Amino acid sequence: MPIPTPAECWEVVSMDFIMGLPASEGFDAIFVAVDKLSKRAKYAPTYSTANAQDTANLFFDAVVKHHGLPKVIISDRDSKFISDLWKSLMKLMVVKLSMTSAHRAQADGQTERQNLVLEDALRCTVSYHGDDWVKHLGTKEYVWQSGSAKLADHGVPVAHGARTAD
Repeated sequence: MPIPTPAECWEVVSMDFIMGLPASEGFDAIFVAVDKLSKRAKYAPTYSTANAQDTANLFFDAVVKHHGLPKVIISDRDSKFISDLWKSLMKLMVVKLSMTSAHRAQADGQTERQNLVLEDALRCTVSYHGDDWVKHLGTKEYVWQSGSAKLADHGVPVAHGARTAD
């Protein structure tokens, strides 16, 4: 079932991970969260061994503390997103989980595309060994936000009152 176009930014968020990266400052993966309306993204370095609790903390730090709770989260069926802990947390926060098949662009193409763009951008700037990508992550997020901010000029609301669990 298609997700309707959200009325406000950060109301519908898609999430995914970029895995298999060379170790950089101890991290080997990136958590990616994308707002369905504005296309803005949040990136956070993480570990391929992150569990549901770690993912919940990343989600809170990257999305909730800046934008409030989304109404819908779109993600693939990664074990982090289908665990009992994650499901209980989303139920408690009154957030609908919308699961897709892994790497199914029709369902979550926005985040998959964001992952490809970020990977390409990092390839252009990291060292030969690829072990310094963490220090470039903030710059890549800033550049992406600057580009997607142009959408705001076309009527996309960029600010709203933060939603909390009802």
